[in-house]
Amino acid sequence: MRAWIMGLAAAAALAMWAAGAAAQPAATSSDLESAFEAARQVSPVPLSLDRDLAEWTEYGDHSAEGRARRLEDLTIRAARDRAAWDLRTTPADLARACVPIVLRDCQSVAGGHVTRQDGPTLYWQVQRGFTEWDGVGGGFVLLQLEADGVTLRPAAWDFEGFVYQQPEWAEGAGGPDGDLFVAVAGTQDGTGAQNADVMFRIVEGGERPLVQIDNLSWRDTLDDRLPQGLEVWKGVRFFYGALMAETSLWRTNDANCCPTGGEAFLDFEIRDDRLALTGVQVKDALATLAQQVPADVFAWVQRRMACDHWGGEEPYDAERAAQIDAALSEARCETLGADEQALRRTHADDEAVLDILARAGAM
Repeated sequence: MRAWIMGLAAAAALAMWAAGAAAQPAATSSDLESAFEAARQVSPVPLSLDRDLAEWTEYGDHSAEGRARRLEDLTIRAARDRAAWDLRTTPADLARACVPIVLRDCQSVAGGHVTRQDGPTLYWQVQRGFTEWDGVGGGFVLLQLEADGVTLRPAAWDFEGFVYQQPEWAEGAGGPDGDLFVAVAGTQDGTGAQNADVMFRIVEGGERPLVQIDNLSWRDTLDDRLPQGLEVWKGVRFFYGALMAETSLWRTNDANCCPTGGEAFLDFEIRDDRLALTGVQVKDALATLAQQVPADVFAWVQRRMACDHWGGEEPYDAERAAQIDAALSEARCETLGADEQALRRTHADDEAVLDILARAGAM
């Protein structure tokens, strides 16, 4: 408990620092680089910080005010993580109160431990609360039992998500004699419900018992492995025990709420501390239906899909405009409406055909 009081004192010091930050000189590139390295050195999730840096570099506010805020955020984060490594608690105290790292008015939503036979035990706590800069949010803390068999020390934590789930082992990821991995599934705030999942490799006897692995970059290759016209707009649902995930698929003209493109099932392996996408199986809802109806209807549906896709593309230069025009011409998009009416007359007594024409026509 004494360490917790020290942690709260550190939080108060951070608040005082933030109050005077506006009076500091403008942040230089060197200042920002130094602050980032300091934050990364003490962070339990340095790869998440790397991704955050890439996003800020491309999309962030690089005005004087924006750079000052960035410097402030990094400095506060470094100080809070540095203090968190020194916190100590016990299993009994863990059940009664939040480990005080980030959240104010913190509530311990759930907690416990995960154990493997003849393997490590990790204690965990899922939290809810708020921060002055992000509003209401959530977080988790993973803890390891020290040699005295009584004291718990933080091993990893993160507060970038809105809701987190109980941690789970990634079974079989490293084989019977290989590395062991643990994952915490999380969801970000907002309608996109994007993943805030974090994965770690267990390091027995190491100064840092949990080393973050890259479970972020696999999304950069997903779109290239999906059929044309199908996309993933939201977070995916992981099954870490099997290193699999599933997701709905969206078509270009879908509403955010209502995907109509079917489902995709994703397979993964862990290679060199990186979650690698190894397989994508797609169950295309419209194509599945189309294959159950006459060939002329299937061909029309394929044309409709092509017209919807290419009609929504941006002709950002002359070459791209020519490519779009050629694709639209090949799909004979100008006659789609008349051809649909002809199919409706031909298959007027086939309810399955009329249903798929109605669905495709509403895309």
